[in-house]
Amino acid sequence: MRNSGCLEYLDTLYAHWSRRYDLAVKEFDFREQEQTLKVLEKLLDFSYTNPDDSTYQQLDYKLKQGVFRKNIGDLTLAKKTLEELLVEIESPVDRPLKIFQIYFYALYILSDIEKLKSNYNKAIEYLDQAIRLEIQRALQQKLPPHIATPLARKAELWEYLENKEDALRLYRNSSDNFIETLRNQTPDWVAKYNYHNISYLRKELDFAIQHGLMERSEYLIDVIRQLQEADHIQNNKTYLLLAEYFLKSEQLDSSDYYYQKAKEGIFSISANYDEKLRYHLSIASNRFSQDTSVILHAIQQAETYSDSIRNTSPIWSRDMILVTKIKVAYLKSIGKDNEVLNTVAKLVSELKGRLSDAIILKDHINFVQEFYPILELGLEVVKDNKYQNDDLTFQILECTKALSLYKASAFSRQNLAQNNEEEVQRYKYLTALRSQYRLEIAEGKETIINQNRLFELNNQIEKLHQNITSLRNDINLDVFEYQSILEAHEHIQCFAGSRNYYFNLINKHRTKLISLPTSEVEKKAKTLINDIDNYNSTKYKSSSQQLLILLNPVLQELRRKNILISSDGILNLVPLDALQNNDEIPLLETFAFSRVPSAKIYHYLKSHTTPKEIRPVIFRPSEDPSELPLDYAEQECEAVSDLLESLYFANGDATKDQFIANSSHYNLLHLATHARGINEDPSLSYIRFTNGKLSFDEIESLILDAELVYLSACETNTGQNYTGEGILSLSRNFLASGANAVVSSLWSIPDQSTSEITVNFYRYLKKGESKSESLRKAKLDFIDAHPIEGKHPYYWAGLIITGNDRPLYMDHNWLYWIAGIAVLLLILLLLKKVFNPSHPV
Repeated sequence: MRNSGCLEYLDTLYAHWSRRYDLAVKEFDFREQEQTLKVLEKLLDFSYTNPDDSTYQQLDYKLKQGVFRKNIGDLTLAKKTLEELLVEIESPVDRPLKIFQIYFYALYILSDIEKLKSNYNKAIEYLDQAIRLEIQRALQQKLPPHIATPLARKAELWEYLENKEDALRLYRNSSDNFIETLRNQTPDWVAKYNYHNISYLRKELDFAIQHGLMERSEYLIDVIRQLQEADHIQNNKTYLLLAEYFLKSEQLDSSDYYYQKAKEGIFSISANYDEKLRYHLSIASNRFSQDTSVILHAIQQAETYSDSIRNTSPIWSRDMILVTKIKVAYLKSIGKDNEVLNTVAKLVSELKGRLSDAIILKDHINFVQEFYPILELGLEVVKDNKYQNDDLTFQILECTKALSLYKASAFSRQNLAQNNEEEVQRYKYLTALRSQYRLEIAEGKETIINQNRLFELNNQIEKLHQNITSLRNDINLDVFEYQSILEAHEHIQCFAGSRNYYFNLINKHRTKLISLPTSEVEKKAKTLINDIDNYNSTKYKSSSQQLLILLNPVLQELRRKNILISSDGILNLVPLDALQNNDEIPLLETFAFSRVPSAKIYHYLKSHTTPKEIRPVIFRPSEDPSELPLDYAEQECEAVSDLLESLYFANGDATKDQFIANSSHYNLLHLATHARGINEDPSLSYIRFTNGKLSFDEIESLILDAELVYLSACETNTGQNYTGEGILSLSRNFLASGANAVVSSLWSIPDQSTSEITVNFYRYLKKGESKSESLRKAKLDFIDAHPIEGKHPYYWAGLIITGNDRPLYMDHNWLYWIAGIAVLLLILLLLKKVFNPSHPV
């Protein structure tokens, strides 16, 4: 039995190694993080003197696990670990302060994870929870709440969402809370946390300067000056902001003075690439009107430090992207179009290179909106026939399209299906570790040991990469290879720029780039969406004609009936087959539309072999009294079941557990139920089963082998509409989990029309038609059957097909033709023998 002195020593050891771990996190030392976690895990095997300490240490260890997994890029496992931690800590406000702080910090990290996944509203939700808890704790303790940090983090997220008003309000609230907190703290506390909180004051100052809020800027400058310590290393960041402030105020002498002070401090430190980049970026962006040589020199220097960061870290920052943004804008302004194209081509090549790795680079997806102005300038130059470049146009439009969906569908489902989770996690860790060694070498620590370790790491990473990925190299797809697979289809790639909306038409023989004013596209598309939603009105006739006239330069160039469309921006929400001409004839009669998130996803899906046998399964859960009845669902499912001879789970048998258990064993999944797509927070979206709801995240975690998922439910293709990435919907997550194609709805379509169209869809599908042609003909049948109300697109246009358009069933008509011809030939042969009998030799 251990004595109390020994146990107290173990407690001290845990505290020591815990501090070492925190320092390793601060210094981005992944080796030390992993090693200290192993030591802490061993220490937890011992008993502790105080049960409260034991509980705290168990929770603290789990928090550190979650942070480590997030740091090496394993966001899924990090989120799972931290959510389990939150469940373990019941009533956090009533627990000891150090346990409350674990809960509070876990919410921060979960918010960071959602931010990395571009789910900004979910990230804000975690911060809101942290703020509410801190206010509640402060009220109980009769102390002022410390909420400056979560408020500043919320402000950053509102910046990402381009909500200037809320960002400004929250930055101001954060600064004011911090200043108020200072008045109630001891000098020791102020000294310990001073610069941590000054960093958030600087964030508001930067925001205020950029938006011309000079009075607020002056106030913040005074506060920061009072708080700063003389000659502190972080003062350089403040000097740079002061230089920008005085430049905006047209006080050039003061601006030059602070630029010089910032330069002296920043360049006195070796490496320090981020701040050196920021310095030259400030010169380039704020002195845009100076002579060309000064600007180009600042841009070149910024590029040098950006490249240094790129060579030592897989993560890109906004400043790194801003370098290219400023360079391209400046080159365009001085008429160097060729150099604009070269710079854009280099960026596109780098983006493709990053995406060919086995991990999802979430910062790339996060910064898609930052790339758009750069790519739009490239498209403007390409649009000039003098610089026509078919492949560059194709690559520009592809490098921002549905990136996380591509990674999820093309990589995760393959490797997770092979139970390679541990290898994937190890790969992510080694990749992060390699970045650390590269950074140390770049900082002058190029020892033989480091070089040998880097060589060994590269070998390990290469072996792991071969083990865990069978990913086809669709990232390197060029336009010429893509044209070769289009056959009877034509593809419209879309790009929603700030000035122009671009359409790139690709068929087997040619490509053509067309641009239209974005403001006009958005205005007419929004009008049509609103008019379709009003099923008692005929206003849609006028608005659909107006949008058709606007899009006519694109539509009149189409040379195929079967159209693939990778829409962007507002057109993600518009069913093009609903557009009609002056004779009220919809495009539905001319074209069969199907949506594809991107060319590379279509190429990837098309590479999958057609299944030899279709194994259908149908789920029709019991009605929920709290929701509108689905009067036609039973009739629909019975008709589909008879047509396809499928397995059929109805009422109490159609449970969530039953669906999860069976979904991977069937390649045609039909669901007739209620669903809900939450635009504000897609993670709250769900599909209802008899005994529960299948959530947004649960759908993405499925491993499917489905040629088709038919979602006969409302709002299955609604959600947040992200630039480049598309709509974060239930439908999208079925594609991410392995479905080859999904039929879904853009809005709540009436039960009767959904049922009629669905049954006829399967009838045509069974005859050997493609998915898009089956849906087109089923919609036309509905319009014919309901000649008055059926013309309104509200009843039918919301049903869309996304993914691989190929037929599911073989068309057997050709067999009958062959059999008929064979019989005819046999008859002719017999007649020949009768009328021309052969004679013996």
